[in-house]
Amino acid sequence: MDQVTLKNIRSSILGTFNFIFYEFMLKNLNRGWENPYQVYSELYRNEDAQLLSKVIDTMDIDRQFTMEEVDQRIKNGHLFYVTKKSEEIIGYTWYFVNRVQIKEFYATQYLEPDEVCSVNSYIKPDFRGKGIKNYMRAFEYDELGKMGYKRVSSFVFEHNKASIRTHQKWGSVQIGVIKCINILTFTYCYSTLPPNTIVFHGGPFILWKRLYHNIFNFINM
Repeated sequence: MDQVTLKNIRSSILGTFNFIFYEFMLKNLNRGWENPYQVYSELYRNEDAQLLSKVIDTMDIDRQFTMEEVDQRIKNGHLFYVTKKSEEIIGYTWYFVNRVQIKEFYATQYLEPDEVCSVNSYIKPDFRGKGIKNYMRAFEYDELGKMGYKRVSSFVFEHNKASIRTHQKWGSVQIGVIKCINILTFTYCYSTLPPNTIVFHGGPFILWKRLYHNIFNFINM
């Protein structure tokens, strides 16, 4: 754990990381969502709160959001699909509208009226490797198309090869890259995305707060 933490600190002082942005046109959807696992996706309802809270408390990755954030996101018009099997939530995906706050490099992505951005997708470990996320995506994309949306955007870390392969397999098109360079306590970012898509808060040089958190966590281990 010491080595991992020290590596994080070093990368916060001097290092690079890239995000790849993709776009999928919903008119190109040619997959069915029927599946042999009897799982289904639907929009989140208030009565799902207890089931979702259990998933959040027991997930095997860092918590992506709180229950309070669920309520606020929905009030802001974002779409939240939960995937169920036998009345148990086994996964979920958020689709943001209008804009997305990207905390990794303190920026906002602005979306077109006919566009949603897929974020915070998750499925429980026992249900991975079965193609269930493909069924989830096919059903949700079909529903989004019926709502009048025409495209789904998303972004992934460059090192997430599995997600990149999935985007390529689905026919998603790369629309740009954001490259970030850590220099001491600052991060310099630049974008190849279309103009007015991304706004960096505080300009291209961003105070890199993650350095503080990494050092603080290392000292308090």
